Amino acid sequence: MRTKPGLVFLLSGWIFFSPSAYGHAGEPCPVILNFHEVRHYPGPYGLTPEYFEKIVITIKENNREIISFMDYYSFVLTQNARKNKAVVFTFDDGHPSVLDFVIPILDRYQSGATFFIYTDRYAEKSSFYARLAKLPLRYEIGSHSLSHADLVVALHNDPARYYRELFLSRKKLEYNTGRNIKTFAWPYGHYEEPMKESVFQAGYEFQLTAGILHRQKIRDRICGRFTVKRETKIPEILRMINPESWE
Repeated sequence: MRTKPGLVFLLSGWIFFSPSAYGHAGEPCPVILNFHEVRHYPGPYGLTPEYFEKIVITIKENNREIISFMDYYSFVLTQNARKNKAVVFTFDDGHPSVLDFVIPILDRYQSGATFFIYTDRYAEKSSFYARLAKLPLRYEIGSHSLSHADLVVALHNDPARYYRELFLSRKKLEYNTGRNIKTFAWPYGHYEEPMKESVFQAGYEFQLTAGILHRQKIRDRICGRFTVKRETKIPEILRMINPESWE
């Protein structure tokens, strides 16, 4: 039997997960909001610090906690009564501004989040990684691949590169931050169904994509997200955090 190119990268990271370990069959994925950059004069996928804080205040006023993805999972595992009031915040790409603006705002409201980093953005042991490593554990660090490439294209064109994007990004983040990296976010939210298993084989416990995966359960270990853009208004945020309003 011929081994696929790049499969060697998976073997040392192989971990077997039992689906039964991930909550009960009826446990839904959490409400997950996905952000990118928070800074003054942002682009279409960015928010000003003032507007981001307004979103945080609105969610807190609606009696929701703001937490990381893995903190939500720990609530599910322990059957914590607060889990249904939680909203998961995630931030893609590793923009430097998340440390300068996002962390101070979330700290003021005793909140947490997950930051997905693509590792080619920063040199080994950079000051950005050093700052990430010092964050409290309520801030989770996840992988967003090595280069933020479209991994569907990478798999078809260069399978060895595809496996490196999954496996080495996790290893680099663990080396640079001293954290266990358990969650992976697909660049552009783009994947094909058969690709899901390779993410688990690369050592991740969960993966996140874009859009809401209706009827998705936490035990499936892949959840969708609502993307919040500069044009996203507060009434739309309120619909996002209330699953009963989803069509």
